Amino acid sequence: MGKSKGGGKGNHVDARLLWAALQLFPHFRRSNDVWHALEFNVPIDLFGRGSIRDFAWYCEPDCGIRVDNIDQLCRFLLGCEYMDDMDLFSVSDCWQHPANFAKIRQGDCEDFALWAWCKLAALDMRAEFVTGVWNPDGAPDLHAWIILHPDDQPYVLETVAVKREQMLLPLQDIRHEYIPHFSVDHAGIRRVYAGILSSY
Repeated sequence: MGKSKGGGKGNHVDARLLWAALQLFPHFRRSNDVWHALEFNVPIDLFGRGSIRDFAWYCEPDCGIRVDNIDQLCRFLLGCEYMDDMDLFSVSDCWQHPANFAKIRQGDCEDFALWAWCKLAALDMRAEFVTGVWNPDGAPDLHAWIILHPDDQPYVLETVAVKREQMLLPLQDIRHEYIPHFSVDHAGIRRVYAGILSSY
């Protein structure tokens, strides 16, 4: 995949994620596929420490940046700067509203991915906002990304990639680099993945 614009939040054990893993163990104990998913009413705060609002909040009002297709979306993201929340806001985890992200063009993986997720909704494209672990080079980090379904084949939209050719790749080609924990689609349907168990 190549190097992203910045690191993640580390791979420490979060008590909330451990609780979720223990609750879901009976559903996933026989699954060897971290991408095995169940629809589940995942509490919002399990998506990340900065996740404190319902997901509908991020897409209203519109951020004011118009994109008409994936190429325009990717060009905008390539012009944004990855910055850690501690450096930007002096807090460990802050999920910006996409309108603020579009204004300052700085943020971390959740900010990039949430902005893209809302824009894809406006384009009526089926996409899921996903949180979990990214392990492209043997150094796993907590991360957020998009799973895009432009046709029957799912793609990873890696919103913090530094090159256009690294941003949209078939999931089947890079699924081994990602360990999904939770996702939400534009209909508000939340899913939990067997990957939540692999972190413990």
